[in-house]
Amino acid sequence: MAKAKDNVLLLDKKLSSLGKTWKKARTVDASSNFDDPDVPDGTYEARIVSAKIGLTAKEDVTFTIRLQIEGGEYNDTKVRVFHFLAAADEEEMETKCAYLAKDLKRAGYELEENDVNPLDLKEIAAHMTEAKQLLEISTKQNEGKDGKMRLNVYINKLAGATNDPAPTTKKKAKK
Repeated sequence: MAKAKDNVLLLDKKLSSLGKTWKKARTVDASSNFDDPDVPDGTYEARIVSAKIGLTAKEDVTFTIRLQIEGGEYNDTKVRVFHFLAAADEEEMETKCAYLAKDLKRAGYELEENDVNPLDLKEIAAHMTEAKQLLEISTKQNEGKDGKMRLNVYINKLAGATNDPAPTTKKKAKK
């Protein structure tokens, strides 16, 4: 139990350290991440299954949004958007934070430049898991540096209105 509490405290510390970088990331161009290459390039509706913020074994922050495609030939296929918030320098970190901020905004979360607190990411992840928003996503297969095919998953927008009330943080989900 003590280890779990230590991990929560470490995650809070890591999120707090993103403060200035997270705010600067509002101006950085961003795109999304990879997953299962069996889904062809295209546009799909997908429901959020879960969202989680956590730490890697090396104590780097991650934010994962798990999605399930609804309808069509790939109905029930699971894909994910994965954000790895670790970088060699501040410019790279700004870009990575911008990727996450862009996806959250497209998923309906209002992220104001002058009102950004990375600790709110925990509450946003919890709300996403509870609300199960339906999103429009696009997928694009690309070959990774290792020669393996990767599936980039891009959140385009909310696909429909959510019946769930906005989260209680300052970061409100659009209805």
